[in-house]
Amino acid sequence: DKHGADLGQFLGERIEILDGDVSKPNLGIDEAALSTLRRDLDLVVQVAGLVDFSPDIRDSMSANVDGAIYAAELVESCDHAKLLHVSTCYVTGNKDGLVEETLDQGIAPNGEAFDVWEQIGALRADITSLEEAMDTPEAEEKIKQRALKRINDRGLDASNATLVRNMTHRERGQYLKTQMVDLGKTWAERWGWSNIYTFTKSLAERVLASRNGSLQWASFRPAIVESAVSY
Repeated sequence: DKHGADLGQFLGERIEILDGDVSKPNLGIDEAALSTLRRDLDLVVQVAGLVDFSPDIRDSMSANVDGAIYAAELVESCDHAKLLHVSTCYVTGNKDGLVEETLDQGIAPNGEAFDVWEQIGALRADITSLEEAMDTPEAEEKIKQRALKRINDRGLDASNATLVRNMTHRERGQYLKTQMVDLGKTWAERWGWSNIYTFTKSLAERVLASRNGSLQWASFRPAIVESAVSY
């Protein structure tokens, strides 16, 4: 209302947009821009994340865990910046009754002892094992047979080599993704989280808390984050 048609100019004089990627070190920001940021930056608000409840665990780890790690590393490299990490109130897991805001990073929601770095290591090892298992001749043949079944079920030409190759490639990706989703669910449920999303967001909080005071940060835990033009 105040600036009218000049709003774009008003914002343009105050906002600089930089390309980045939370799945990369330094959030994928160009090194030339980083030199200025490290000197002048006051606050990083880490709101990026994958909110799908049951995604491929590789995607969830990349967005929710690695993104938090790289944001923390960037903030620590700055002269005076601090971090506001946007989490979720459901990091508490499957608990009833009053749950305090304080984070006991050594205890999982089910009450068992929990080490976040051991869990991340075990999870990454399982991911690697699943990926390697897909590269065996037995797995390749199994995937090809699944693809051929889909082709026949749809009444398509199973003698078309290009179609078979493309369908096999697609089937391989979908089959591996299904396994990755199941892996994430298994680990989340093992420790008392309701889904992959809350599991990985909790891992992120615990990673930040494990930095032994080297990081000045706060966590904001909303019940839901959404946007709307109107209600």
